[in-house]
Amino acid sequence: MLRVMRKYATSWLIKILLFAIVVVFVFWGVGSFRAQRQTKAAVVNGELITMNQYRTAYQNMVEYYRRMYERQGQSGFSDEMIEALNLKSRALEELVDQELLLQEAEKLDFAVSNEQLIQTIKKVPAFQAESGFDYERYSLILRNNGLTPESFETLQRQDMLRQMVRDFIVSNAKVSDQEAWEWYLYDKTKVKVEHVMFDPETYLEIEADPEEVAVYFEENKESYKTDPERKVQFLKFSPDAFKEDVEVSEDEIETYYAENREDFAVPKTVEARHILFRVEQDSPEEKVEEVKQKALEVYEKAKSGADFAELAQTYSEGPTKDRGGLLGAFKKEDMVAPFSEKAFSMAPGDISEPVLTQFGWHIIKVEKVNEAKTSSIEEAKEEIKNRLTDVKARNMASAAAYEIYDNHYKGDNLADIADMKDLEIKTTDFFTRKKGPESDSVSNARRFGMQAFSLDILEISDVLDFKDAFYIVQVLEEKPAVVSEFETVKDEVEKDFLRDKRDDKARADAEAFLNAIGDAENPEAEEKILESFNVRFEVTEPFERKDRFPLFDHNESALTTAAFKLSEEKSYPDEVVKGTKGYHVIRFVEKIDPERETFEKEKTETRRNLLQQKQQQLFQSWLTQLREKSDIQYIMKL
Repeated sequence: MLRVMRKYATSWLIKILLFAIVVVFVFWGVGSFRAQRQTKAAVVNGELITMNQYRTAYQNMVEYYRRMYERQGQSGFSDEMIEALNLKSRALEELVDQELLLQEAEKLDFAVSNEQLIQTIKKVPAFQAESGFDYERYSLILRNNGLTPESFETLQRQDMLRQMVRDFIVSNAKVSDQEAWEWYLYDKTKVKVEHVMFDPETYLEIEADPEEVAVYFEENKESYKTDPERKVQFLKFSPDAFKEDVEVSEDEIETYYAENREDFAVPKTVEARHILFRVEQDSPEEKVEEVKQKALEVYEKAKSGADFAELAQTYSEGPTKDRGGLLGAFKKEDMVAPFSEKAFSMAPGDISEPVLTQFGWHIIKVEKVNEAKTSSIEEAKEEIKNRLTDVKARNMASAAAYEIYDNHYKGDNLADIADMKDLEIKTTDFFTRKKGPESDSVSNARRFGMQAFSLDILEISDVLDFKDAFYIVQVLEEKPAVVSEFETVKDEVEKDFLRDKRDDKARADAEAFLNAIGDAENPEAEEKILESFNVRFEVTEPFERKDRFPLFDHNESALTTAAFKLSEEKSYPDEVVKGTKGYHVIRFVEKIDPERETFEKEKTETRRNLLQQKQQQLFQSWLTQLREKSDIQYIMKL
């Protein structure tokens, strides 16, 4: 049916922006139309979810979050983040939800017409060229993701059906003006409080009595057990071992270059030196002008022919002073705007008048300008070959690992499988969950340890993707945890004893202070109480519920919650508030309601946001009920 789209095709092949549609493929389980081994992951009302579907959904979900973190400028998306986000479980639950929605669509007799399907696909941004929908671009993107137009059509139709069910469920959600105002009032009201903290770390007078420490150990023995240990055997499938079997054709190199030409664009750079005269950001205008005059004097020397590097070594107040102000080559976005705009407007040999940035006044000398260019296919050929080799070798390693995994049976010995396949099996020494094995064959010992401890004894793991290689692990033995001898953990016990004693004292003082200050009858009595506890109230700025508690750089959500329960009638909380670093006493100062006039200006957006919340809550509630009455069997172990 989608062949009618060919009339929209152009003769022009453009760069394939796979990331533009990564979200489209994230939760569909791309590859579900390939030959799948019917290893069960779950069964939903009799409908099978295969391990292949799960693996693909999980891998795509990990890749989605990895890219999202990169877009936000955060460092690498780590294994710890994957564990914290619980992506393994979420990927399977997402597949279960998708299947339930499709089943509901069938019960409700929902259908997507061919025309609706075509119009939806034609609007996908990733399939657009300058003239609109581009069939060649569309086909190439699908082909690069292992899809045909027919299989993609099925996936898209299913997604539209799911959306139809969701729209049907949330269609009755409404938001009145009164609801919007009440929500706005709740969200935008500010509170101002006074605060005192009792910090356990300040109770240094409390010391550890040896007898009390020994008693503390006896009472808390279970906290001082050794970590359980495990020994495993494993197979490792490293892409490096497959590289010599990889072949990359000239056609593949040319196709890759055509589809990824932007990857080989080299941006314009400037090579320069500079002399920095520091000015603090909050300096008065007189100071700024005074430093500028000093910079102008050095600028005149540079313009008169003095050696710029020597001037930088003499006058510069920046970190490049010892290098004669040498910055090397930099892109425009590498430097702050005033500096880069000036440097990129100059020719080699030019010396700028002083330029003011947030760091101070700069004199810039441009030494070389490297114009932007795109590497030719010949220049990029070796890099492309290496990229394609890496991808193919990784795919081959993955395929080899899954071939072993998909053909093993419960109760198999991994060593026997390795012997039959002429593979090298490795055995670790005993290791803990936290540290993992001490083995050169394991790239991420900590993650390896966590995976090994998620298995039963003699259980064979799924294929574990550790970026550098794929692993299959089988647990051989376990040493259980035992209580440590007191002498071996004495220092740790003493540290814990002091922490708990100081914490108890801080809490007791905070409670005594709250009781006393709450009963103070006049300012004089209050002052005596403050002096006796050697504390002072700090006043916060007004803050909203969603704000961080103003007096701390870290989150103290319990304080914020407690503050919004106070009022003129109830100045103090019933109990002290336990925070992340101590015990807190707060006192109400005032509550500031938002203006109705301001609400009227923001009413439309407020209603829209509240409606989205209500729709999401309604849909999740309905989905939870649907799950409860469905027969969902989880076969795989997460």
